[in-house]
Amino acid sequence: MTVIEEPHVDGDDVAGDIYGLVHYLHASSNRDLLDAIAREQLSFSQLMLLERLRDGAHPTVHQAASMIGISRSGASLVTQSLARRGLVRREEDERDYRSKRLVITDRGLDVIARLHACRLEVITTFAEQLHEDQRAQLQAAIRDSVQADELAQHRPPAIPA
Repeated sequence: MTVIEEPHVDGDDVAGDIYGLVHYLHASSNRDLLDAIAREQLSFSQLMLLERLRDGAHPTVHQAASMIGISRSGASLVTQSLARRGLVRREEDERDYRSKRLVITDRGLDVIARLHACRLEVITTFAEQLHEDQRAQLQAAIRDSVQADELAQHRPPAIPA
């Protein structure tokens, strides 16, 4: 009986290739993404806070300051600016009526979706340029490597899970 040995694949090599792909895709989309951020007139702190809120966080302004690494007064200014533009709203805390929680609005979610669409467009173009067999292998490898639920929660809303 002949034993077929599977080729050894080094974890560092795989990590390097994944990093190279992610870096290539990000680098390919950075100009469009940065242009979109500028069109939305968002500062880095505002963008960071919107992303945290999109992920389901409902912090107070004080907690938001810690989350994004800025002062309380800075977080207050960031929050005021986003609230004025209708991207976040302040809601009364259910446990402490004196505190306000920050919540992203539908308009804020739309802004984040437009920003993510810049990267998604580049990734879609990359995927479409692959041969059908390559796409099938890549998709199978990804789905075998990442828990289906974990992967599904990170898929963009425009692509059905």
